[in-house]
Amino acid sequence: MNRVFLYGYYGCGNVGDDLLLAVLLEKLLKSASNVRVKCLLAPDSSRDPHVTFLELEKILADQSRRAPVRLGLFLIQIWKALCGVQVLIFGGGTLFHAKDGSPTNLLILAFVAVLARLRGAKVAAIGVGVGKIRGGLPVLLFSGISRLSCDFAVRDKSSLENCAGCGESSRVRLAADLVFLYPLPSCKKRDRPRPILGLALAASAIGKGEEARALAPLGGVMDAIRERGWDVQGLSFQELEFSGFHLSDSELLNSIRDVPIRRLGAAAVDISEQIGGLDVVVGMRFHALVLAARLGIPFVGIGRDPKLADLCQRYGFPFFELEDLESGKLLAAVENVLGCTPDCRVTDELICEAEKNFDQIDRLML
Repeated sequence: MNRVFLYGYYGCGNVGDDLLLAVLLEKLLKSASNVRVKCLLAPDSSRDPHVTFLELEKILADQSRRAPVRLGLFLIQIWKALCGVQVLIFGGGTLFHAKDGSPTNLLILAFVAVLARLRGAKVAAIGVGVGKIRGGLPVLLFSGISRLSCDFAVRDKSSLENCAGCGESSRVRLAADLVFLYPLPSCKKRDRPRPILGLALAASAIGKGEEARALAPLGGVMDAIRERGWDVQGLSFQELEFSGFHLSDSELLNSIRDVPIRRLGAAAVDISEQIGGLDVVVGMRFHALVLAARLGIPFVGIGRDPKLADLCQRYGFPFFELEDLESGKLLAAVENVLGCTPDCRVTDELICEAEKNFDQIDRLML
């Protein structure tokens, strides 16, 4: 029996991450008839009998214990869970990062990779994102993880460049985001008296104070677009209340202007209806733009994440750095893309590139 341990940010109230999990599970369970998968946390979606959700991240989130104790207990449970596992897969999302130069995240991932190798399991990364990694220890930790991996497939050009910045290239290869493989039903265009703008903000990428004020120009855009006869709908990709930790895209949206909110779910039909019914998507959420492209909806990217800029450039749509956001320019961009259609040739290319994430799957399962 092939046993796989799947490590990612699943079950954290983020629709994008849960879509990544759905694609990974579908591909892994089809790769062989006797595959069994273990995951850290359970998403809200239905559970497969071939998948065991361990909910180990709750240990790290338990603020009643000191950080070293939490880490020790977490690694003990990881060691137990890795018993009999043939492959540890770091799957999807920007797992590898060192925010503000902190090595903590990479230290945990390095420990997990080492424990997997000590258990005799292969280590691989499939469709992952890699953020900027600076500082001697973070670079050393990431380099160690990639050297322990027999395959390291990244989802975008900026991740590939960040890997190269850490001196890693031999095991790293470029693919595309796994959500390009998520099966979506086509959505019929409906005649509407008013165009609809969908706005997807990312509470996880915005802090308080100065960072939150950087979004202030969006309020002017929302007012102006309504005056021009549009409707505005907020798109919430993440609502998380976990061990005292709180994240809410809805709250962030309503802190700018009071708007109707569409809380997305991971069901394909719901996504097709909720996003496919929009005329333009403006987003900080990477997967909001990916899903818009899949459904033929034009989009405008905003934020400070290079993967958003990469995707917008690939399709020829506008992207605005958060710090340079101006109401007038963003409003003009929204009006200019209305009626455009994302190039289906680019989408087909990205679907093919996303399939490359699984080029090594047969070798991993041996």
